[in-house]
Amino acid sequence: MVPAAIVFGFTVQRSHGIKARWWPLMMLGAVALLLVFGFIDLARPAAERTHLGVFLAQVGADPMTLWVVIRRKLGLAVSLAISSRWGLAAPGAVAALLLLHHRSKGRWRALMDERRCLKAGLDAVIVAAVIGSLVNDSGVAIAGTMLTIAAPWALLMAGSVGEEVGSQSTPAS
Repeated sequence: MVPAAIVFGFTVQRSHGIKARWWPLMMLGAVALLLVFGFIDLARPAAERTHLGVFLAQVGADPMTLWVVIRRKLGLAVSLAISSRWGLAAPGAVAALLLLHHRSKGRWRALMDERRCLKAGLDAVIVAAVIGSLVNDSGVAIAGTMLTIAAPWALLMAGSVGEEVGSQSTPAS
């Protein structure tokens, strides 16, 4: 959530999104903040630690634990992608968004420029989907959940491309 919140905040503040040079700094900041939370958690008694504190304790005791956890998470992600409905939902949502973007012929960019908070939200959802899929045991289910939230909103908003912001259509009499 921390990287997604950082991306959301930066995108809302900047009129044309985030420049590429900011991404490494933002990710470094997110990792630093995550480590701060982890070390605070690590300072708690062992029985009261969250997954993050337990993980840091294990890596501190045996650095090879990091690679074991990464292999386990990748295996779980692949297994879940193959054997669950999320394995179909995520690619379907991505395909719908890519098709929408391709067919919009520049209208998508106009929509994103016009509605910065929408762009910020979609950017944050993408970051949460990617990072959540990498670090969570549920793997692709996280991306599938994020995309099933983002895709309908993106499609709904894309239907209003060209409308004036804040205007509402009235039915014909």
